[in-house]
Amino acid sequence: MPGGTTRTTTYFDPYPLFIERGEGCRVWDADGAERIDMLGNYTAMILGHAHPKVVEAIRRQAARGTGFAAANPVEVQLATLLCERVPSLDAVRFCNSGTEATMFAMRLARAFTGRPKIARMEGGYHGTHDYAEVSTHPATSEAGPPDAPIARPDSKGTPAWVLENTVVLPFNNSDAAEAIIRREGKELAAIILEPIIGAGGVIPASIDFLERLRTLTRELGILLIFDEVISLRVAPGGAQQMYGVTPDLTTMGKILGDASNLAGGTSGAIASAMACSSAGSASKRYLSKYSSLVAPERSRKRPVRWAVS
Repeated sequence: MPGGTTRTTTYFDPYPLFIERGEGCRVWDADGAERIDMLGNYTAMILGHAHPKVVEAIRRQAARGTGFAAANPVEVQLATLLCERVPSLDAVRFCNSGTEATMFAMRLARAFTGRPKIARMEGGYHGTHDYAEVSTHPATSEAGPPDAPIARPDSKGTPAWVLENTVVLPFNNSDAAEAIIRREGKELAAIILEPIIGAGGVIPASIDFLERLRTLTRELGILLIFDEVISLRVAPGGAQQMYGVTPDLTTMGKILGDASNLAGGTSGAIASAMACSSAGSASKRYLSKYSSLVAPERSRKRPVRWAVS
């Protein structure tokens, strides 16, 4: 493994930290040193490590079978629970990761609108597929003016056609974003953003900014996508419930299964848009869905407190 790990964000010189096990808020490394885990798998471990209810749910389902290449009652139960809790959800598509969820959401938006371009926020993170790897962490010298960002590749492997079909918006700058959206509107299929930017510094969107985007997208026939892979945990129905702004599409991630390594991603949508989705790419990760029925119920009983200073 290059650098000793398959996850770039966990690499450190001269070698990455190797964790053998975790319990609650603590982890133990390969040398046996005990540490308090302040990271929580990048905040996805909402119940901590090896929560007894999650462990029992996985153990119980493993004894019944782990993959059937067929529809199953558990995914129906989880989809129903999500539709009850998240305001924008009329229908749900399960997939294998947050990256797949945003990829499918962008593809769905292009199919639904017949338009080629996707707008995103400078500094936002939406996974590692080609359309996502634009202007996540651009060099300041190459990023363009703050109120008119330039689409920049995240790596040498980002295709030129992705840059041509990506519009970059300044986060929390309503007037500048509106000017760009109106200029590009006829070609924009969707605007995707994290209501609370995660990797870029945990920056909450202003209510004015989200409301302006919602008004503009409705006026111009553009789909609004909330990437709630990180922000879903701030309220039972995610940041969209907290802000009172409902998108057309929502993507979610492994927090649904308390960050189980088996947990994947989820795309949710209004029914009219989801009707354009093909059937056949849903995840069959039975264990993750079973554990996912536990995590949301536990978090419902102990709501997350959110404060902005």
